[in-house]
Amino acid sequence: MRAEEALDAVTSAATAVGVPAHDTTVLRVGENGVVLLPTAGVLARVVPRAAEGSDPGREIEAAA
Repeated sequence: MRAEEALDAVTSAATAVGVPAHDTTVLRVGENGVVLLPTAGVLARVVPRAAEGSDPGREIEAAA
């Protein structure tokens, strides 16, 4: 994953749900991307494609 892809994905998702994304910062890129949205208090993990058997709801619950 490239930094630009991670930023685009997070900005798009944040905008869709009304979360401020004007100050995003890429913290890490590799297989997944990690992006910080400091104003919103959000740390986002960007996964290029969900792995078979993954449960995004469970991952969100665990992160909370």
